[in-house]
Formats: sequence, structure tokens, C-alpha cells
Amino acid sequence: MSGLTTETKSWLFGPYGRIEFGRGAAAGIGDAAAQFGRRCLVCTDAAMRDAGLVEPVVSSLEAAGCEVAVFDRGLPEVPVAVISECAEFGREFGPDVLVGVGGGSSIDLTKVAAVLLSHGGEPRDYYGEFQVPGPVLPVIAMPTTAGTGSEVTPVAVVGDDDIYLKVGIASRHLVPGWAVLDPELTVTCPPSVTAHAGLDALSHAVEAFTAASFESLSGAPSSRRIFTGKNPVSDALAKEAIRLVGLNLRRCFETPTDVDAREGMLQASLFAGLAFAAAGTALVHAMQYPLGALTKRPHGLVNAILMPAVANFNLEARRDSYAEVASLLTGKPTEPEELPELLRGLNRDLGIPAGLAAIDVADDDLERVAELTMGVERLLRINPRKVKDPAEVVAVLQEAM
Repeated sequence: MSGLTTETKSWLFGPYGRIEFGRGAAAGIGDAAAQFGRRCLVCTDAAMRDAGLVEPVVSSLEAAGCEVAVFDRGLPEVPVAVISECAEFGREFGPDVLVGVGGGSSIDLTKVAAVLLSHGGEPRDYYGEFQVPGPVLPVIAMPTTAGTGSEVTPVAVVGDDDIYLKVGIASRHLVPGWAVLDPELTVTCPPSVTAHAGLDALSHAVEAFTAASFESLSGAPSSRRIFTGKNPVSDALAKEAIRLVGLNLRRCFETPTDVDAREGMLQASLFAGLAFAAAGTALVHAMQYPLGALTKRPHGLVNAILMPAVANFNLEARRDSYAEVASLLTGKPTEPEELPELLRGLNRDLGIPAGLAAIDVADDDLERVAELTMGVERLLRINPRKVKDPAEVVAVLQEAM
């Protein structure tokens, strides 16, 4: 299960704001929101509303004396048009605080809407790093999936069909002021969502643990980079996340009502989010940006298909680290060369297609995807093995097909 007791409720993580974790933690959302103001904009999607997860949030907020408006038109892989629509809805309401309820897309919607409400403009005005000019309206994040870690990260990912790419907005101003993680909110996740989210968490942890080191990165000083490479703290968080995935993800998939396993996976997602918020993600995510835009498939699904091929590509640069990853997943000493097949086996057990071709990627797409991948320099620089040219990316994609 987990390394923390179910009685553990909260920690204070410095610049990340307050993190509350525990069964029943969601009941306190009204008190949390009241710390920031009395007008609360809840950002979510229709699936959360239909699952009955939004009404208790609204009731808690109202019981704390808050006036509440709900925007429930969020979509997976949140499009920029939906974010602009949410911001316009928010301008009419005038919130003091935004509450994001749902998976990573809903939380990213909330984070970027807070930017637009605070600084105006459109989402594309803030693409890249350090484009958000200052603090934004407070955000409280309530994840209902165990995967993205968006509740503790300085990144939001949006979909922009105009540029054939999913795009990252990266700023420390995006870190939510309060994260409320309640394992009981994740029990209603369908098995496919559980699998995609859990493998996303694993990709975060593996890429953070095997990232380029802080000392090896050159260029701008660390104060001018969002991702600064692996360090002892990110390593500890990432390793615990990998161990928890190995213990709990299959259990969540096979027995969705296993709250102990759900708790372990929510911890894994949190720790992986904290790890990559510092260390960064790398080649898997750089390739996922164009592939996610091309296929419109869930972020974690695409990451899962890519991970074995990327592990093969990076193996020569991180043998010891990959041996540790494999051993953490299996709970016993394991050779690094076994990791790609371990990842494929985990994918098979969780119903993940065997290759990119199964999600409608064609051979003719690979060169364009590789070219777009090379443009995601802020992630490629974190990769432990230098990616020299698009041909190397094409080779990895061909293996992943």
C-alpha cells in the first residue's frame, strides 16, 4: 500500500502551498476556499458532474458561506477555445478563488483560466516558459484521477489545433495554492482512465528519476528555468512513486473499489508530480506533444506506448538508474535490459495497445512528428541521452509503432 498512514492529512511544502491528503479530505474544501475569498468558480467537466462528484463540492463551499458558480464544459486534452470560454464565464462571475475538480485536463483548465482572469489575453499569449507576468487568482486543485500531478506542478498542457501540437504553459505562478487529495474521489474512475492516469504518473516518475542532472545542464541559470534537472529530493520522490505504482496500479485496475490501492496510487501521482515539477520530463513527453495533438488520444495512453522504446533509446546513458526503476517495479533485483519488456508487460495487463499504429499513427506521420518533437527543446534538454537530430526520433517512433 502506501508509506503514509490514512490519518495523515496535510503538509506544508513551501512554494507549493498547502497539500492535504487523506480519506475524507474533500469534505473540507469549503473551509479551504474560504481562506481565499467568498466567490468560488468551480471548473470541471460533464463527466465529473454526472458522476456526482461536483455536487458535494458545491455543498461544502456553500456551507462555508461561499457563493459558487460552476463551469462544467471542460474537455479532455483541454482545447484553448474551452479555456477562453471558461475565462469569459469567470469574468462575468468575478471569482476570488478557482476550484479545479477532475483529472489533469480540468485542473489545467483551472490554472490557465486563472492566468487569463488575472492578466487577460488568450492562452497562446503564455505558451512556453516564464510568460506569465505575475501572480494569478488562487487555485485549489482536487484531483479525481491518480496520474498527472497537476495539483502540484508549475505546468499546464493545452491543445492547439492551429499549430498541430499540444503546448505547455510553464510558470511557477501556475502552482496551485492548495491541493486537496482524497483517495475516495478516485474510486469512480473507469478502468481505462485508471490505467492511462497511472501510467502517466509512472512516466513522470521515470523521466524525473532518469533526467539529466542539475549539474550537467548548461545555459540559463536555474532561476530562469522551470525544470532544473534531477536532484536528491526529486530522486527520493520519484523512486517512491515508482515503487507505489508497482504495488498498486494493477490492483486499482482489477479491483476499482480497493481504496488502499487507490490511496497508494494517489500518493504515487503526487510524489511523481512533485518530482517532475523540479527535475522535468523528457523525450516521452516531447514526443507526446505532437502525437497527442495528432491522435486526440489520452496523454497517459500515448506516454505508455512510448515508454518502452524510449527506455531502449536511453539505456546506454542510464543503466544503473533503469536497473533501479525495474527493481522498484518488480520488488526484486532486476537487470536494466529487462525494463522495456517489463513496461510492455504492464501495458498489456492494463489493456494498452501494443504500438502507435493501434491508435491511428501512420508511418507517413513519423517524420512530421519527429520535426515537431525537436522543437520541444525545454524537454529534450532534460533527456539523459542527447537527441541529435530528427532521424533519431524517427527511429524511436518506428520501434514504438
